[in-house]
Amino acid sequence: MMQWAEENKLKSRRSGQLYELPEQFKKDFRYVRVCDSKVTADIKLTREEMIRCNKIYKFYRKVYNKLELNEAR
Repeated sequence: MMQWAEENKLKSRRSGQLYELPEQFKKDFRYVRVCDSKVTADIKLTREEMIRCNKIYKFYRKVYNKLELNEAR
C-alpha cells in the first residue's frame, strides 16, 4: 500500500510543495490498521472484514505486480 501511495500522491493545493494522499487510500489504510491491530491481539476477523481486506489487497497489489515484472527483467 505504501508503494501505491508514493506513486499516486497528489500535490497539495494549499502550498504546492507538500503532497496529500487520496481520500480513498486514507480510508483503506485506516481500515487495514484496525484489522492488523485485531490480528496482532489474537482477535479473529469476521468474514466481512476478511472479504474487505481481500478487496483492498487486490486493488493495491497492482503496484507490486508491476514492480515484480520490472525486477524480473
